[in-house]
Amino acid sequence: MDSKTISQGLMKRGLLFLQMKYSEQALDDFTKLTEIAEESNQPPAAASKAYFYKAKALKKLNNLNDAMLYFEQVIRANDDNHLASSALYEIAKIKIQQKDFYEAYHNLKRASHFKLKQKKLLNYKMFTEGVIFLMKRKTKTGLKLITSLIERMKPSTTTGGTNSSPPVETSPDYIYNLVFLYRAYGYFVTEEYELSLKDYIKANQIKKLNASALYNMYLC
Repeated sequence: MDSKTISQGLMKRGLLFLQMKYSEQALDDFTKLTEIAEESNQPPAAASKAYFYKAKALKKLNNLNDAMLYFEQVIRANDDNHLASSALYEIAKIKIQQKDFYEAYHNLKRASHFKLKQKKLLNYKMFTEGVIFLMKRKTKTGLKLITSLIERMKPSTTTGGTNSSPPVETSPDYIYNLVFLYRAYGYFVTEEYELSLKDYIKANQIKKLNASALYNMYLC
């Protein structure tokens, strides 16, 4: 079989392994895929796609440093704007999970340099900038920015399982609970305890709060 046919098979199987949470098997397939892309005369975009999904598999295996290196290769190649945007998003998400908001923010600022245009990149940039303002004790500025972001991120609503069930807000975005959590912290700092409590409750409904956030909520 020619390299193109083998690559197509590896990509399909690797994606299936990722969906089934067989991350090590997925990594094996995507590693072979990157080797083929580098050795053959495939279009540059094929290598970028292989790097991207290899990075996804590495991330699933919690090998975050190597994952970010491969995501970075996708960004620098910039053969596919959507793929490069998604790679930058993944790096920012890792940095936010690590609470490295400064590094996340500086990475997201590169979106304009590479002409990456996904809406979620701007959302993440607004979020990290807002958190940095909170960290610098510029609380009102941080609150204003995060509140603007919440308006941008208003999710769709779905009805509950029964006629009496209230509508449930749904958002697939990782930071959706974090925007309420950090705004709650900002309101707590400014002693606006009713608003803080409301946001802590909202954040807890989306994802269970950790012990320190629960403690702040009980103090409101």
